[in-house]
Amino acid sequence: MTGWKGSSCQYRCDSGTYGQDCGRKCDCKNGATCNPIYGTCNCTPGFKGTKCDATCSGGTWGAACTQKCTCKNGAKCLPATGQCVCTPGWKGSNCDKVCDSGAYGQDCSKQCQCMNGASCNPVDGSCTCISGFKGSRCEEVCEKGTWGIYCSQSCSCRNGARCLPDTGKCICTPGWKGVNCELPCSSDYYGQDCTKKCECQNGAACNPVDGSCTCTPGYKGKICNEVCSKGTWGLYCRKTCACKNEATCLPDTGQCLCTPGWKGVNCELPCSSDYYGQDCAQKCECENGAACNPVDGSCTCTPGYKGEICNEVCAKGTWGLYCRETCACKNEAACLPDTGHCLCTPGWKGVNCELPCSSGYFGQDCAQKCECENGAACNPVDGSCTCTPGYKGKICNEVCAKGTWGLYCTETCNCKNGATCLPDTGHCLCTPGWQGTECGERCEEGKFGQDCMEDCQCHNEALCNPVDGSCNCTSGFIGTQCEEVCSHGRWGYNCSQQCTCKNEASCLPDSGKCLCTPGWKGPSCDQLCDNGLYGQDCQKACECENESMCDPVNGSCNCTSGYIGEKCDEVCEMGTWGYYCAESCTCENQAICLPRNGKCICTPGWKGANCELPCSSDYYGQDCTQKCECVNGAACNPVDGFCTCTPGYIGKICDEVCYFGTWGLDCTETCVCKNGAICLPISGQCLCTPGWQGTECGESCEEGKFGQDCVEDCQCRNGALCNPVDGSCNCTSGFTGSKCEEVCSEGRWGYNCSQKCTCQNGASCFPEDGKCLCTPGWRGSSCESPCSGGKYGQDCKEECGCRNGAKCNPVNGTCNCTSGFKGETCDQICDGDTWGHYCSQKCLCKNGAACLPSTGECFCALGWKGKICDEMCDPGTFGNDCEEKCKCLNGATCSPVNGICDCPPGFKGDRCDEICDNGTWGYYCSEECSCQNGATCLPISGECLCADGSTGRNCDMVCDAGTYGKNCAQMCDCYHGAQCDPVNGSCGCLSGYKGGKCEETCDEGYWGYYCTQLCLCENGALCNPENGTCSCTPGYIGEKCEMRCPEGTFGQGCKYQCSCQNNGTCDPVTGQCTCPPGFEGRYCENECQRGFYGLNCQEECLCNITTSEECDFVSGLCTCLPGWKGDFCEETCDNHTWGTECGNPCPCAGDVSCNHITGKCLCEPGYQGYNCTEKCHAGNFGEGCEEICPTCPVRNTTCDHITGWCDCPPGYTGRLCRKSKNGFDRFFEIKETSLKNGFLLCQFY
Repeated sequence: MTGWKGSSCQYRCDSGTYGQDCGRKCDCKNGATCNPIYGTCNCTPGFKGTKCDATCSGGTWGAACTQKCTCKNGAKCLPATGQCVCTPGWKGSNCDKVCDSGAYGQDCSKQCQCMNGASCNPVDGSCTCISGFKGSRCEEVCEKGTWGIYCSQSCSCRNGARCLPDTGKCICTPGWKGVNCELPCSSDYYGQDCTKKCECQNGAACNPVDGSCTCTPGYKGKICNEVCSKGTWGLYCRKTCACKNEATCLPDTGQCLCTPGWKGVNCELPCSSDYYGQDCAQKCECENGAACNPVDGSCTCTPGYKGEICNEVCAKGTWGLYCRETCACKNEAACLPDTGHCLCTPGWKGVNCELPCSSGYFGQDCAQKCECENGAACNPVDGSCTCTPGYKGKICNEVCAKGTWGLYCTETCNCKNGATCLPDTGHCLCTPGWQGTECGERCEEGKFGQDCMEDCQCHNEALCNPVDGSCNCTSGFIGTQCEEVCSHGRWGYNCSQQCTCKNEASCLPDSGKCLCTPGWKGPSCDQLCDNGLYGQDCQKACECENESMCDPVNGSCNCTSGYIGEKCDEVCEMGTWGYYCAESCTCENQAICLPRNGKCICTPGWKGANCELPCSSDYYGQDCTQKCECVNGAACNPVDGFCTCTPGYIGKICDEVCYFGTWGLDCTETCVCKNGAICLPISGQCLCTPGWQGTECGESCEEGKFGQDCVEDCQCRNGALCNPVDGSCNCTSGFTGSKCEEVCSEGRWGYNCSQKCTCQNGASCFPEDGKCLCTPGWRGSSCESPCSGGKYGQDCKEECGCRNGAKCNPVNGTCNCTSGFKGETCDQICDGDTWGHYCSQKCLCKNGAACLPSTGECFCALGWKGKICDEMCDPGTFGNDCEEKCKCLNGATCSPVNGICDCPPGFKGDRCDEICDNGTWGYYCSEECSCQNGATCLPISGECLCADGSTGRNCDMVCDAGTYGKNCAQMCDCYHGAQCDPVNGSCGCLSGYKGGKCEETCDEGYWGYYCTQLCLCENGALCNPENGTCSCTPGYIGEKCEMRCPEGTFGQGCKYQCSCQNNGTCDPVTGQCTCPPGFEGRYCENECQRGFYGLNCQEECLCNITTSEECDFVSGLCTCLPGWKGDFCEETCDNHTWGTECGNPCPCAGDVSCNHITGKCLCEPGYQGYNCTEKCHAGNFGEGCEEICPTCPVRNTTCDHITGWCDCPPGYTGRLCRKSKNGFDRFFEIKETSLKNGFLLCQFY
């Protein structure tokens, strides 16, 4: 077959051969491929001809030289790839792009050195400077006075203006304008280019350089918009007003406009007494000698009058000037309106009627004599008597009746236990055996008799009667002095109690406690030993096991069900159960029979009452309670739940498929499947993976077939190979798609289109070999270089028209301007306020500075500096770039523009180096001095330096009050209204003060002029140092504060009423209440809170809170609840008493005790009924007859009503009258309640 070889023609011809059996040799050149069938040559790119021996020519390239070369700007085209080799200055796949800005030469590989926005020649790297620069690299700015391209133009600026080096534009100094800065600013404008509007107001002149204002007289401020401050006038407000008394001074002329109440040139004269107001022109209307205010005509009334014109008398309770004084009269006394003098009511006296009548007097002016007796107080108003404690009657001549005492005999005596109560104080005189304030306390231990003065003689801790000293013996003793012990069978207080011990127990004489015989316990030895104990005091431990009962006397055992033996420690024999193992078991299938109740414990796999039923199919184990977990049809063992798996499965519950490579029962068979085939775990059958076939899946699909069992047909095209597994196609170079039917998408090439095209800038790529076809404006093997050398467009053949160093777009020829230029061909310079690329940047230069369009650099106006000319020259400098030094002296300021000096007050001259002539002062020495009386005038301020004793702006006035000395500059240092000598400043003190400066008040106890008078105040009262009057402290009254507040009053002036309740006493100073025992609160209004009693409720009640009511809030005594006794209700009633105060005897028979609260009888075991006289009914026994007798197996006998033991016939013993078999029985005990592995853990006895 042509083009193939091999025995089955299965191989293609080798490279270089073709034809039948590949027997002919190819003659192709330059790497061309030979067709294996026909021997024709397939040329490589760049060659042509039948043998591919000719190179492409005529501007063609590529396979068969069919591609047209796109190289421009003189570039060469490579015949194989079509790649362009550019001339210097050009780049791009088509050599149609000029070198990027900053690059030049072959392949644009060299770096340009041009500066300041100059353009670089892309061929040789030479620099073309923009306007304003020069030098081989354009690194130098034009010299001062020149500008333009290569600095060839001369500047025409005047008046110190600066010339921009790029445009020649003049940057005027402030105050000038015009093209060449030849014109001065008009009057309302100033600054750079005269563009700023002057802000000066009120006729002020505007400086054309900096806009500063020269104010007219009467104004000041930066723009002369502020009127002179109060007290100043004239040019720059430098003159001081001479107006007095708050008169207004006109800021321009200094004329004084007087306030109402004043007149004169300087408003220094007040109005005369009968006139007031503006210019003192209005007539006053005041009456009753009132003074008229010269300002507004208001009246200042004399004491005792008020009203707008002082025609009204003071209202009641007021007096004095404007009736502002409050009358000091006390106790409803009348007050005179002019002097404040008091007219007292009956019962009172003193300057302010603040003093009550002296003791023994009453009535008007305290002139009447009182009649009260026995120390009674007399009412100072009407002479009524307030009796002293213990008395009553109109004149207090009657003693209190029995049982009462105190003030008006209103108090009730609190004396207890027959004590006598004194009528005046309520004091108690106690009877024998009692003591304390209320005779409510018993004599202390060991004392008795009157006032508890006698010593007791009692023995053995007996209680002594506090009245007569007789002895109350403690339990177990008798005799007059309690020296004898109780006789046998008796015990308790006075040996009055009969011993209640049972079952032959003995009794202790003091407590009645019983000493029990073996087997008994309890207070009366009437209780058998607790189960598990026996013998004397129940101290021995029973040896009976398995919950068996023990005889309380001798410890013998009565076995429980399932056990036998002397100690009941043997389990019933296998097959028997119950008491004495008398019952037979019915369990089947090897089940265990419990010896106590005969219950069957089944072996695993069985269930039912007798374990006769097997488990159902889904359950297993003990009692068939466990759910089988076997899956996938596995069988479940009923005993242990073990799973028997079906073929193909393994695992504890048969939930796991056979491991990989195994199959069958228990997965013991080995799989023979190949090539990743799946082996079925049940049968071992092989399920082949796609691409394979055969019993063991060892055969590959034949050619043209693929997939599962190789039944699918392949769909591959264009010579692609078909994958036998999934039918996917392995494409030849240049093709892609699921069937290799698609040519590689744009940007991809090679096998499976796996190679990424390296073509740039929109160039297309051949899918077979990845070669690039460039777009216009680009060149290079990957179309990576733009056009160069001033060219652009397809093949870089078009000429660029850009100027001033602008870059040319290699695709469309558009110009990218350098900084400072704009326009389609970049032939226009930026406007004055813009700069930079396309003039897009806003100039930041301030204060009239010029902006360089290429870099934005600022050229400052005169007087300014800084990067953006926003900083004024530093003090002491001026001019261009602030390089000139000022020559001003004496603190004068220097103009930053021209250096002219602005002198401070007191100086003159071009450099401000001359002081004002004598008699002149101020700015430029323009003011005349006005000092009088030989005063010195200061040249800076015009201030006059006065002689001693005179003052004023012109030194024409005497020192004002409060000042003295040189220029009246020293302040008087007198205190408390003292007058100061204007010459030497010495002080003259008022009454109540002393010291060189009158700074000290009189020492305590003295008053008057120079503190020579002695104070007479008492009880800590304060003495007024001016007039000697006394200010009493709280709790005292009287002219000298010599009297305490009357009873029931307190505080300052004793004007407050006491509010104490429940006989509380009141403190005369603070009114604080002191409460009697049992009360508390601010006013003693509250009884003690629950749980507290006594004085200030500080004592804590000791009563048992669960067995008593609240304690007495006064005495703290406890009131016990029924069933309780003792001082604190801490003791229960005795065994045979009950109820309130344990006053009820128990109704129980014999010595049976009762409940101490309810009186219910507490029967002994075996007895019942109201009086505990009835035995338990047949079938019951024990405490409360609540225990049920056991079933007595022998003769069905009854049980003992006390112990519950069966009444045994001869030959039987124990609680149930059992008899042992062959001397012993066998018992066993189950030690664990849970079953493990189907077994029961037992222990035999």
